[in-house]
Parts: sequence; structure tokens; C-alpha cells
Amino acid sequence: MNYNTRLYSIWKNMKKRCYYPKHNSYKYYGGKGIIVCAEWLDDFEAFKSWALSSGYNELLSIDRIDINGDYCPENCRWSTPKQQSYNRSTNHIITFNGESHALTEWADILGINFRTLSRRLTILGWPVEKALFTPVDMRYSHAPMRRRS
Repeated sequence: MNYNTRLYSIWKNMKKRCYYPKHNSYKYYGGKGIIVCAEWLDDFEAFKSWALSSGYNELLSIDRIDINGDYCPENCRWSTPKQQSYNRSTNHIITFNGESHALTEWADILGINFRTLSRRLTILGWPVEKALFTPVDMRYSHAPMRRRS
């Protein structure tokens, strides 16, 4: 077995996050009770087989679909860094018409600046539908900030 592959490192690091208390991310994984399934825990070949049949490539990293769930075939996928950024416990999730996305993802989907969308919801207190679907007034969207006198 070749231990110098990126996939092997992903497997080892996944286990360290869950079982090695000195790992810098342990508190977010093992410290919260997240584990690696029995199928993968001591069997790199099983993990590798799943990875290769699930779309692994060198540009992607492992991502848990349910951020509170374990590392297992039913709860993992391969994602880009941007996709992973939508799936963090610190994200502000907005649900509209049964569709839930992180605030940053809604901004990307709708082509609205994240700060504009965030301001509408948190500072101005707009309802979700109004915040998401009110067109941006282009007269002000790129205007430089004016100095206060």
C-alpha cells in the first residue's frame, strides 16, 4: 500500500480529527462525538473504494453532509472548498419555500452581494422573501463611501 497518496492522508487526518485529542480540530469532531464508521476506521481499502466510486479527485476534499453526523458512506461526499464553505456550523441558514441554504450560498445563487443580503436581513430586518428578491439598486451598489464632515 502506498502511504504517500493524498487519499491516504485524507483518511488518516479524518481519523485524527475524531480520535486524537491533541489534534487542533479535535474539539470540532471527536470532541463533539463525531466518529469514523466501523467500515472505514481500520480499512483504508474500504475507504478508498468508496472514495473512487463517489467522485474523488485531487481537487476535492471530504465533506460531511450532516455536519453533526459521522464520517460514513451515507453522510460523506467530495466537495470543492466553496461547496464546503456552505456547510459549516457557523453559517446563517435561510429557508425560503422549503429550500434551505447558507446566506453566502443564497447570495451566490441570486447574484446579490453577501453584505447587501446580510444587511437587509440583520440590520434592516427585512422579511426573507423581500431580502432575497428585491432587486439591487445599481445606482448605489458601487458608489464609494462618502467621508463624514
